[in-house]
Amino acid sequence: MIRHMLFCFAMLAVVFPAHAEEATPLGQLDLDLSRLKTWGSKVYTFEASRPGSNEKTILGEMTLTTKVTDEAVALTDQFEIDYRGQKLTLDLTHQCEKDNFLSPVRIESKGEGDDELGTFVATVEDGQATIRRNGKEREMELPEGTVTFSAFFRLVTLLPRERGSRVSFPHWLESEELNLKNDFMVECTGQDGLPLGGQNVECTLFRLTGGGIRPAYYWVDGGGVLRQVLIDDRKLLRLKDNTVGQE
Repeated sequence: MIRHMLFCFAMLAVVFPAHAEEATPLGQLDLDLSRLKTWGSKVYTFEASRPGSNEKTILGEMTLTTKVTDEAVALTDQFEIDYRGQKLTLDLTHQCEKDNFLSPVRIESKGEGDDELGTFVATVEDGQATIRRNGKEREMELPEGTVTFSAFFRLVTLLPRERGSRVSFPHWLESEELNLKNDFMVECTGQDGLPLGGQNVECTLFRLTGGGIRPAYYWVDGGGVLRQVLIDDRKLLRLKDNTVGQE
């Protein structure tokens, strides 16, 4: 259920350059990962509307926390959503290498309220993940160049902001279900203003595609803060203003 809520992406009317640039592999970029030290904790409302309606209702919140050390990056994501009268929660932690993919070394998940919100621990070594769940153990391939959905929330704030620039990466992991998809690309579509707090905040808009999913859209402001994510054309993750700049 959480996958359908957070990963069923829809098309938007976006004007693209007549000649798109060739995609640059994510691993070849010179990303300044030290900028993630200012991320701290940020809270996003989760808003949704019924099909055919433009009126959105706040269903819950998502809290994203990022901690950077000299050797590693830790990502902690907490979801609390009321869906059709049922409370869904997910605590998801990634211990990551300090590389361009924020490659996961260990993933811990604790979900409640739905069978698809898994509770498990996965450790990754040499392209293989060992997953321990309910006293059982299994393995799955987790190849080099995998970006988790949690990592992308952070990485998109570091990407080039030239309109038409494109960045590719080979693998995408929906961590809460350990669902691996392939062949992803993110494109910078240019500037787009967001009406926030009574003013228009100028942002860079990124469009993510690949793996058979519909596109997702990410708005990053001039200070490198992820302000908003659009999902399924009717599901919105919107940053709470009082969390901007928290550490």
